[in-house]
Amino acid sequence: GIVLKNDQQLIGEGTSDSDLQGATGVSVPPFTPLLPSINGPKPTISATSVGVTLATNSTVRGLNVSTSGGTGISGTAVGALHLNDVDSVSSSGAKALDISGGSAVMAVDIGSITVTASSVGGVSLTNNAGSTTTLGNVSLTTTGGTGFLASSSGTVNLGGAASTIASTAGTSLESVNTTIGGSGWTFASISNDQGTSGGDTPAIVLTNTGTGTFTVNGGTIENITDVDGIRLSNTDGLVTLANVTVEDIAASTDATDPIRTRSFVDG
Repeated sequence: GIVLKNDQQLIGEGTSDSDLQGATGVSVPPFTPLLPSINGPKPTISATSVGVTLATNSTVRGLNVSTSGGTGISGTAVGALHLNDVDSVSSSGAKALDISGGSAVMAVDIGSITVTASSVGGVSLTNNAGSTTTLGNVSLTTTGGTGFLASSSGTVNLGGAASTIASTAGTSLESVNTTIGGSGWTFASISNDQGTSGGDTPAIVLTNTGTGTFTVNGGTIENITDVDGIRLSNTDGLVTLANVTVEDIAASTDATDPIRTRSFVDG
């Protein structure tokens, strides 16, 4: 993989700027040899460890990332990160995206994210207050961790309606103190089956998500014990669960909770 230093830029040939000078903001003196051309196909950074390790104020553009056994793009204290003009980030056995510590000017724009067989979750956005993240369709298959986590991370836009999350352990989706972007979040399906192993967690958690809508159009949430299957708190936007089966869920307080006081969902 590639490890960046503070304020360093990683520009792939596929960036959409008119020339490399424009992409980097660097001025070159007269008679400088020609810089590499851009506006070509996006190269793919492939790795069996972390694909791209971000530093503070990194810029990453014009490329794709694919990893096996390591996180696709990862960074802490990323500050004024600019990560865009990226068509796809994929990983097998690890998260595709793990970003924290972004500032209010952090901007992330990725076309699609794919995660398979990850025991540590799929996408993690934490402590990026005031930032803006835009993702296309996500396809996350996890066996542990949180499939999609957005915590204290400004505004997150999720495009398309073909996104899916399938989890056999851990929470499928958790958004806390993060605004759902104006177009809303739409998932073709969210499925969560935690079996009989114990130590279960809610499948979906939404807390303080603003006025954006949240829609799931399919999936099955089942076999969750001692916690609620779905938790909603201060979700000002419309939450729609269509064609979602919720079954075999039992929170430990079900027998004692007064009728009409629960804000959570069992099945």
